[in-house]
Amino acid sequence: MTNKESNAEYYSRRINELKSSISILKKKQKEEQRRERTHALCILGGEIAYLLGLNEFNEPSIEKVKKKIKENSSEIKKMLTS
Repeated sequence: MTNKESNAEYYSRRINELKSSISILKKKQKEEQRRERTHALCILGGEIAYLLGLNEFNEPSIEKVKKKIKENSSEIKKMLTS
């Protein structure tokens, strides 16, 4: 607080600074949550691909993938809903 600044002005300025800080923290928190969701979706996609037999060494035909989806549909549903 400067000599020329009144108590009301000082506290008004501090409140605005704190509001700004809170706003910045909320934005950072939302960004972190978005990153966590994206990461979880990537992991889920990898698990489903593994379940279907898709990997960098194996490129099964569409028919084989469709068959695997049918065979593992309940497992895939569990993964997507949990």
